[in-house]
Amino acid sequence: RTRRRRCDSPAPMFGGAECPDRGSQVEACDLANSCTVDGQWGAWAPWTACSETCNAGEQRRERECDSPQPQHGGDYCQGRATLVRSCFLRNCPVDGEWSLWSPWTPCSETCGDGSRTRARSCSSP
Repeated sequence: RTRRRRCDSPAPMFGGAECPDRGSQVEACDLANSCTVDGQWGAWAPWTACSETCNAGEQRRERECDSPQPQHGGDYCQGRATLVRSCFLRNCPVDGEWSLWSPWTPCSETCGDGSRTRARSCSSP
């Protein structure tokens, strides 16, 4: 800012000297604290580990509105602060289970001692 004054109280007369120093002053002023600053996104953080060790999971990464952060009424950053994506590391192991028994076969003999069989397989689920 600047201010000025005149050498007129009284003005020099009859060979009197001019006023000493200058008739104006300049002073620096800091208005930076009154300027709005819109926020800007910082860098994305690395992706997190997959949320599951097998089959489908998700990963996330985030960023902050801090480069710079909004100040003095400035706008917050536009867009997403978090990204999510799916991940798949491997299939989960599946334990086999016995199926139901098949029906019995007819007896191998029509009289006396014989045998019959039935089967099942390790395939369920």
